[in-house]
Amino acid sequence: CNDKDVVKEMQLGLDTIDRFIAIVPEANINFIDYKIRGALLMKLGKDSLGLLEWEKAASMNETAAKELTLEIAKSYYKMKKYDKAIEMYLKRQAIVSLTLPELYNMGQCYYAGPKNFKEADILFAQVAALSPTYAPAYLWRARSNFQMDLKNELWLAKPHYAKVLEIVVGDDRKKDSNKKMVIESAKYMGNYFASSAEKDKAKVLECFQIVYDLDPNDVQAKQILGIK
Repeated sequence: CNDKDVVKEMQLGLDTIDRFIAIVPEANINFIDYKIRGALLMKLGKDSLGLLEWEKAASMNETAAKELTLEIAKSYYKMKKYDKAIEMYLKRQAIVSLTLPELYNMGQCYYAGPKNFKEADILFAQVAALSPTYAPAYLWRARSNFQMDLKNELWLAKPHYAKVLEIVVGDDRKKDSNKKMVIESAKYMGNYFASSAEKDKAKVLECFQIVYDLDPNDVQAKQILGIK
């Protein structure tokens, strides 16, 4: 059975369900019929059309919505159709409590799509409340707040970047999954202690030492630490 045969089989399946939908009274069509049609379209590379079928299925009843809204939202997120992903997460939120990963992804949709940084911050705060030691929640709270305070007039991102450095300590900072996050946080905090009303040269050096220890080639860290 080669790829051409598989495609042919899926096309036959799609043709069959299309005939079924065409002749059966609408009242007798179940959400599963639209779900199957959507899945076949996606397997044939027609993702957008397939997702429209899944949306149609999800709108039929609560059972369908519970089953399909998450997969639709995740698919739109991967396609960078953030507004559509948000729409699905909101539909899902109306019938079930969103999990931590769902809240986190929804926050990223608000951040990247409509750039609603306030709503993104609210969602990342919910993630942090559910999982107080999950550092990425504070990182994204920091980024969201920075976007609302680009000139650092209020230093809104400060408590969140500080929290990242409080949570991620020791050898954990060297992990690939944490390194960039820690460097970003330490640089912001270094700039805070250099430029805010809370000036503290020792803390500036401490923050940029963190950066240098993780990235000895960082130009700003070397300059501030006086390393050539």
